[in-house]
Amino acid sequence: MPRNRTDMMQMYRIAKMYYMDGLTQAQIAAAESISRSQISRLLDQARSRGIVEITVRMPGRISLNELRDDLIRELRLKDVTIAPLNETAAEEDVIEAIATAAASFLPKELKSCRTVGVGWGRTVYRMSCVLSHRGAESEKLFVPLIGASGTDNPAMQVNAILDRMGERFRAHTYFINVPAFRESEVVLSELEKKRLQQLHRYWDDLDAAIVGVGTAPGADHFFISEVNAQPAERSLLAQAVGDVLTHFFRADGTLVPDISGYERVAFDAADLRRVRKVICLAGGRDKVPALIAAARAGYYNMLVTDSVTAEAIYTMIRS
Repeated sequence: MPRNRTDMMQMYRIAKMYYMDGLTQAQIAAAESISRSQISRLLDQARSRGIVEITVRMPGRISLNELRDDLIRELRLKDVTIAPLNETAAEEDVIEAIATAAASFLPKELKSCRTVGVGWGRTVYRMSCVLSHRGAESEKLFVPLIGASGTDNPAMQVNAILDRMGERFRAHTYFINVPAFRESEVVLSELEKKRLQQLHRYWDDLDAAIVGVGTAPGADHFFISEVNAQPAERSLLAQAVGDVLTHFFRADGTLVPDISGYERVAFDAADLRRVRKVICLAGGRDKVPALIAAARAGYYNMLVTDSVTAEAIYTMIRS
């Protein structure tokens, strides 16, 4: 056998005894009839030549229940539901996992709630699609927390979400046909004013709210098609880490000033703190800073997310 091959096999043998069999360097030196310093040198060579590969991983958790308890404690939440998810899951899989978990969680959590406000977003919309049909809850009312936006994205059409939830719960719904943002000089009709006044009365009596948390827009784009933000306002929006019901907030939870020249039809972010149950459906690594900031600011008190996002939240909190 060539000498180089013999050396490689000796490195393998020594590495196996040390890393896999648990022998000390002194024990290996006695077995190989060489000095301890030679054992140390051969172990170094085994690593440098790829015979030994060392992987360092974050310690695994005992269960998702432990992670749930950690997030409840660290973010001071009332409850957290975590959907198991693979580390390599695509964005659509993240949404589906959270929506499915929420569809199981919400019927029990909303059982005692009479007036429930509903926001928008891809995960909230998908939740409304996968909800199972429930027994009739004739005293329950679902109301919008925000107006609509755009013309072709169902996730931003709150009436579409309300319609599904009302049908699945066999409950009442209150629809409005106004945009989330309108130019300030546009005058509402008397009928629109009356409907918005009634909506505000419902908001005063909310027992629960279901919302999403979004990432912040960059300085060069804005996701609300009805709004034409000026460059200075876009720069302000770029300070935000996320939004809830189109209220953009910074990492410390403070709100970014509203865009001038527009009226917003949306439940006030600060008023979310007085609602008994504010259930946030959101996930994705890009939303971690926003989820932490929103929880600390009191914009939600219950969370439905996925295991990858939950781990990322905990890691960021503890770092």
